[in-house]
Amino acid sequence: MKNIKIILLAPIVFDRHNNELVEEVMLNIGDKDYNKIFSKKDWKFLDTEDGYLRDVDGLVDIEDALSRERNLNPLMYQNFMPSFQTTYEQHQLEINSKLIVNEQHNFLMLFEFNFTNLNFQECSSFVKKVMNNRDVFSTTNTRSYYDKVKNKSLSIINGIIKNILNTTNFLIDKNNFTMNSNYPLIFINGFSEDKSLPHLFAHEENSEQRNTSLLITNEYANSFVHIGWNYGIVKDLPKNLSQKYLCMLIFLQLTYYQLRFYKNYFQKRIQNLSAQETFQEKEIKNFDKLKILYHKEYLGYKTYKSGLYPKLYNEFNNIEILWHMDEDTSFIEKIFEVQNEYINKHFQLATDKTNRNLNYGIAIIGLIQIFAIYGIFNDYVSLKKETGFANYINYATLSIEIIIASIVLFVMGIYIKTKVKKWKQITLWNCIFSKIMYWKMVLMNNQI
Repeated sequence: MKNIKIILLAPIVFDRHNNELVEEVMLNIGDKDYNKIFSKKDWKFLDTEDGYLRDVDGLVDIEDALSRERNLNPLMYQNFMPSFQTTYEQHQLEINSKLIVNEQHNFLMLFEFNFTNLNFQECSSFVKKVMNNRDVFSTTNTRSYYDKVKNKSLSIINGIIKNILNTTNFLIDKNNFTMNSNYPLIFINGFSEDKSLPHLFAHEENSEQRNTSLLITNEYANSFVHIGWNYGIVKDLPKNLSQKYLCMLIFLQLTYYQLRFYKNYFQKRIQNLSAQETFQEKEIKNFDKLKILYHKEYLGYKTYKSGLYPKLYNEFNNIEILWHMDEDTSFIEKIFEVQNEYINKHFQLATDKTNRNLNYGIAIIGLIQIFAIYGIFNDYVSLKKETGFANYINYATLSIEIIIASIVLFVMGIYIKTKVKKWKQITLWNCIFSKIMYWKMVLMNNQI
């Protein structure tokens, strides 16, 4: 049976000019019950095990594909929108839409275009015409259906944000909510071999990049597979293998736009660092929490990749390189290094400044206490002159004078030679000063 199916993978993005909203959602979502956010009456958890490894014929089915994919575990919104029936150039066209969300709370809209009753032999010209500017809705004159889907998606996601943040002050609107980053994945079945399909990618990739999937295509007669920069084509592969490509592209699209958010967000934060003179504790904690979330999601990304079949693992690598995802991760890690180094130096400078101020304070306190010690001895000597020196010269008073002098010299030696923390030095001075004042009172009482 001749069939062409186009699945548009449209990540739902609402961070344009509004990174702070995404930050608020990400920082608060961990405090909420996952099951309460995504109600069971509205969302369906696709948790069927991957039950087959052999080749299976049939048409690609989105829900079946997601149910069988390990390490993806998405939720799908139930009864999202009814199917839309129309025609395109005398060909029957049915459009379905499905809204899913993954464990990292990234949303993805899947539009499924089914073209049937196709009576031509070659498919490249048809695909090229449909894929004009990648705007399939405008090409097929179904923009009104797209607008309805977008409005409903906006309503659903705003409801979730309200549930997470417990407020309506951060709801998104049409200006920063987009689904136009559509990646079309085209499934072709039942047509004769078309040598012109690779040339559809000629304007964006070189010949080496266009021939990276030959290992898989050589295993199946009349097949062609290429996942490119702007769109991908999977032709005449078994259903199970086609669905693996679909799930792999779903995962990569979600990850690609998650990386884009982190890259733009942390880059913006780095640009603001140079203008900041102080850092609030909350700001630093939020930044660190987002870094932990990023690394958690990055580990999930690597876990998914390591679980792929070897031949799909190689394809995954090719897409990563083609989409520059490895450069994005390196860029984010570099931003973390710069941020950590900058804040550490900032705190070091602030600490040095505080220590200098403490040193000045300690010097002043020390000077005051030296004058206080001098006053004690002056009072003591004056008192002895007034009452008669002979009456108070004895071993006890002489011993007290020696002890006090020794204590003063000992404390000054500690202050000069040791590296005691500044506040401990102040405490030590105050303790000694209190003792000296105590002995002064004793001496004065003895002499009266």
